[in-house]
Amino acid sequence: MALWLCRSHFVPDLTTFFLFVLAVSTALCIAGTTWLFYLAVEPWVRRKWPQTIISWSRLLSGQVRDPLVGRDILFGVILGVVWVLVIQIRYIQMMRMGASPGLYSTEYLIGGRQALGAWLYQVPKLYCGCVGVLLPALGFEGAFAQGLDRGPRVCGQSSRG
Repeated sequence: MALWLCRSHFVPDLTTFFLFVLAVSTALCIAGTTWLFYLAVEPWVRRKWPQTIISWSRLLSGQVRDPLVGRDILFGVILGVVWVLVIQIRYIQMMRMGASPGLYSTEYLIGGRQALGAWLYQVPKLYCGCVGVLLPALGFEGAFAQGLDRGPRVCGQSSRG
């Protein structure tokens, strides 16, 4: 919804109403998909990776100055910076040869509302990227998990009957 408010030009006619309905339906679809994904993954995460929920629970309960929360936030920021550097490192040689840096969107230069809209446009892409990384990780862990009492599993079948 905020994306629609930031990126739309409002004219009082029927088209604006239809765009509003489209924005509401898109927001509800993304919210529903996120909720279903959370319901599907949360019991598995509680069982297999309970330590990953601890800092999130502490942050939501208001313990912002907790050392574990700080460690995880610092780790996330460092991972994000490294991710951006890895993606942008390919442009360093081109800029050394005189090329201008890539400006992917001029909406950042138009004004505050358009810049906020361009930034909010990235949020669904980030969500899809996170799900795209998490699902294969969950799949590999489930397919190739090793327990103390059994050998490796492939496609959910134990090697020791």
